[in-house]
Amino acid sequence: MTQSDTPISDSSDNSTDIIVRGRHVRGSAVGSIEPIAVLDENALKGLGVTTIKDVLARLKGIATSAAGGDPALLLNGRRVSGVEDLYSLPFEAIERTEILSEQDAARLGFPSTVRVMNFITKKHFRALSVHETAGTTTEGGGGTHYAEVNATRINDGRRLSLTGSYTHQDNILQSSWSILPDPAVPFALQGNVTRIGGGSIDPALDARAGRAVTLAAVPPDAQARRNLSSYAAAGQAMTDIGPYRTLQARTDQLRFDGTLAVPIKTIDLSFNLSAQQNWTAGSNGLAAAAITVPAGLPALPFTTPVLVNRYLPGIILRQQGQASMLHGGVTAQGGVGRWAWNASARYDRVVNQAYWRPGCRPTRFRRQSQPAATRSSRSDRQRPRSGWSNAAGPAPIRSRRMAA
Repeated sequence: MTQSDTPISDSSDNSTDIIVRGRHVRGSAVGSIEPIAVLDENALKGLGVTTIKDVLARLKGIATSAAGGDPALLLNGRRVSGVEDLYSLPFEAIERTEILSEQDAARLGFPSTVRVMNFITKKHFRALSVHETAGTTTEGGGGTHYAEVNATRINDGRRLSLTGSYTHQDNILQSSWSILPDPAVPFALQGNVTRIGGGSIDPALDARAGRAVTLAAVPPDAQARRNLSSYAAAGQAMTDIGPYRTLQARTDQLRFDGTLAVPIKTIDLSFNLSAQQNWTAGSNGLAAAAITVPAGLPALPFTTPVLVNRYLPGIILRQQGQASMLHGGVTAQGGVGRWAWNASARYDRVVNQAYWRPGCRPTRFRRQSQPAATRSSRSDRQRPRSGWSNAAGPAPIRSRRMAA
């Protein structure tokens, strides 16, 4: 580019030619319109970030368009098949970042309602980095651990980047926090007696207590269970299921990213492959059962059918999940005369699987005391028994409904 401050005349004049030579910045996408911002390597370091993902988050304010759209992304002035192409590069490989206006977006083939962020890498770069972080909270649990290994090599237009990472997050149990049992929940390991449909359990019990008794704890002693007076002042039994319930599930994540970019004559090719596997494990307390106990059984002294609401010891409602994600992308770019062309394709596959233990099958519960005349099914043909099977609370007799 040549510019003359004074007209050029013959050699006899004492005029001076001023020659200014400009060099196009490698990978730049700046056109005739002034960019919104240009950040060199020192300015990027001043952001106090360590990953390109953090750069995008820190510059979101000026990179978001007036219409609120997220910025379109370029790498060395070229389109990318996905944001994974950028995330696979280490932060130290970036030499310059340009933020272009909406007018430049239309020139580069993007909608005129977004801005453009162009990341320019160093011409030659080679690195092998290992990153590891760990964290925890001051109370309540929930520690985290992250480890990453990255190998990157850039040689002008050729680029190869491989990244493997592992993320772990501990579960948070309800017992780690000061959360008291809910008195509105009638279930307990010891068991609570309620009337079917609500209301007073038994008129005879109301007469003994001198008030309407709508909920009473099952006495732990087998002999006391047969005595109606034991329920008059029993109150409500409560069980803290905090040790069996997670507020935050345990999470493990394994991820791999790979990017390869090669120029073939006048065409630039870029390939990206990423795979991710997630595992989650949590629990939702103890399995609970509302057990219908008919009237007239010697195990309980009530003259009306009642419900025994209890948690099932040792049966935890566990939840597990797996998520598999696979991404592949390819981009080809070139130019014909003054025209630029690009073609891209991508493949994404996500598979989610969930497993949970809902409790116990109702077939596990069998009637322990039943008149022989009422036993007709094969599953009920067993020797009649009476009493409860353990001292912690009444053994299940027949399950009418399950609650979790």
